[in-house]
Amino acid sequence: MAHQSTIPEGNAFIVNLPKFDQARQQLYTEQQQRRAYQQKESDQVDQQLGRQFSRIRSVDAPDIIGAYNQYKQLKKQLLFDPKIQNNPQAYNDIQQQANEALGKTFQQADQSAQYNQMGKDLFTSYRTHPDRYADNFGDMMKNFQNTPMGKLQNHPTGDLSNPDTYMYKGSNTDFGKINKLAIGTPHVVYSEETPVDEKNLQTKITPYSYANTPAQYYQTMLGSLQQRGAERDAAAHWEHMVSQEPGVIEHVNQEYEKITPDQWRKMTGSEKPQIINPDPTSSADQFSAYMAKAYALNNLPQEGKAVFRNNQANIINVKNAQSEKMQAARFQQQKLMEGVRQNDRQANIGLHRLYAKQDAAGQNALVDEHFNDEYNEAKKTKPVSLPTASGTPLVGFEVNPVGVIQKEFTAKDGIHNVSPDKFILSPDGKTMTGVFLTQTKDGSAVVDDAKTKQKDVDLNLKPVFRNFVAPKSKVTAPKTEVQKIPVTVHKGLFNDIK
Repeated sequence: MAHQSTIPEGNAFIVNLPKFDQARQQLYTEQQQRRAYQQKESDQVDQQLGRQFSRIRSVDAPDIIGAYNQYKQLKKQLLFDPKIQNNPQAYNDIQQQANEALGKTFQQADQSAQYNQMGKDLFTSYRTHPDRYADNFGDMMKNFQNTPMGKLQNHPTGDLSNPDTYMYKGSNTDFGKINKLAIGTPHVVYSEETPVDEKNLQTKITPYSYANTPAQYYQTMLGSLQQRGAERDAAAHWEHMVSQEPGVIEHVNQEYEKITPDQWRKMTGSEKPQIINPDPTSSADQFSAYMAKAYALNNLPQEGKAVFRNNQANIINVKNAQSEKMQAARFQQQKLMEGVRQNDRQANIGLHRLYAKQDAAGQNALVDEHFNDEYNEAKKTKPVSLPTASGTPLVGFEVNPVGVIQKEFTAKDGIHNVSPDKFILSPDGKTMTGVFLTQTKDGSAVVDDAKTKQKDVDLNLKPVFRNFVAPKSKVTAPKTEVQKIPVTVHKGLFNDIK
């Protein structure tokens, strides 16, 4: 009996490979898990983009949708393309491209949402402060809404992605020129007069120059801003200061109120402050008021060159009083001097008291007047001519000085001091000579050269007289060396006397 083979025949057979089947089953499971993850991620992205699309500008939607479709196509490959799924390198490349496309999608959506909010904010601000924005604000906003965000920066109107583009840029207002016009030309506003001395004999006049007063500056500035462009520029400046520098405005207002009456007088000629009350509803008006106050604080009156004016009436009155006082003093002095010449003790005391009552100038005048009076009285007499050994006569006026002066010319005669025979005052009153006479062989009298002395009135005699009249307990006469000039007739000492 033949044996039947159990080996399968033909091309149909089954081979059991348990490990291979297990690996294949694991790959399939992982593939299904990746597909489920990718599908879940895609659903989440769709939800997020749905929320983003509610915030974007409609004009940006095509670009954002295009980026999103690119992302979706890449995700389909990851989900349904077996070649991609079975190739790890290709799968990672496509996954990276999909992530980049998704990031670009969200970036564009977020940027569009920001532009959308910027447009809303600009319009809200424009409705509140239209003066802050450009005249063509409406046209620029229309262009903003109709221009994709990728072209906003390079729009012919300007960079529509920048909020500053929509702001008012100002006209060609030259504030420097307006300020110069408002200041005006400096001129003397006020002259301050102050007495130089207690008796008001002279007045110091100090001029102060200033340009326009703060009120004039304010009115001129406000008038210059009547043009719409200039007024709008000023209003923009003011609004900026109010929002950015409110402390500066308050400080200027406070300092303006502290201007002293003396400063007002030098700026305006009046001590009364100039009150500036701008219209609170007008920014340009308030800007003009601020500038006027700042002008007053930053521009001080300029002090000019002082001049001095003599008060003639006061000078005449003082001179008359001095003249009367001097005449009375001279009369009293002359009276006392007569007593002194007669060795009257009370006259000596009175002369001391009169000298002590005078100031330095008065004391000098008293001494000078004594010698001037003596000279003037001498000139009323006939000049004398005394012969000398040289043959040139000694010419002058014969005087009788007070005893203290006579003592200056005494000479020794043995053991005794003797006084000169005569006292001759030179024709110009500058020198005095104590003359001693001697007899010649023929019995005529001539000047004794050995004993005769000549002294300078200012240098020698006045100090002696001053020391004599000054009260010893109060005034010490200056130490002056008496210059002794011996008469030497034969050397022509008197040759200059005509």
